[in-house]
Amino acid sequence: EPEHAVVAQCLALHAGVGHQVDVWIGHSRDVLQSINDRYEGEIAQNKFAFLFMDQCGSRFWEDLNILFSQDLLLPGAIVVADNVLKPGAPVFLWQLLHGTGRLHF
Repeated sequence: EPEHAVVAQCLALHAGVGHQVDVWIGHSRDVLQSINDRYEGEIAQNKFAFLFMDQCGSRFWEDLNILFSQDLLLPGAIVVADNVLKPGAPVFLWQLLHGTGRLHF
């Protein structure tokens, strides 16, 4: 939702970190696949220290795997996922607790 992106950008500016924060809108599948294009191939310098996911819970694990495969998370990165309990994201939670996600976090 564009209005939520504007609010997020304003909050980052107010906090004094607007120059360090990018707020993107769009479907995560499209956004994640276009990261290298957005940063003109300089992705090694643009890894994520913080990630907030607020999409359909069934996409969380798939999206996090894309970030892992492209080596886009800094060591110690903080990942926050909304709505994991209701309506739920059982695959995401299982992978973090028992699957390959436990190796990363």
